[in-house]
Amino acid sequence: MRLRATAPKHSGVAGLLLPLAVLSGGCGDSSTGGVVVIGPVPDQVIVTPVTRTLLIGESAQLSASVLDEDGAAIVAATVTWASQDPTLVTVTSAGLVTGVSAGITLVTATAQSGGGEASGSSAITVEDDVQAGAAGG
Repeated sequence: MRLRATAPKHSGVAGLLLPLAVLSGGCGDSSTGGVVVIGPVPDQVIVTPVTRTLLIGESAQLSASVLDEDGAAIVAATVTWASQDPTLVTVTSAGLVTGVSAGITLVTATAQSGGGEASGSSAITVEDDVQAGAAGG
């Protein structure tokens, strides 16, 4: 397949190279004339907080910062959340974690953009009231 740089159809800027790569390879959605726009690719996902301790039934909000290889934020990246062990911690699509039972697990945020992917994690410890009371003295 041969690729060439083009301006989007009906853009009025024939011959102008855009900041994002615009590739036309003779295939693709006919409604866009086969034009594919490639955005910044994630290099790193920073999940905060990095660690968190919860009681059973307690919830906390995690956040994910998606960065490209130059350290610039990618605000349009799609982020999905997953718990390594949902029997210990559940996580919503917005990054809200809830302790289900005592233990330690990872919650991972995976970012996708520009045809690339990167992930970052937070270690979540869940304690029951008895463990928290004994540790507190």
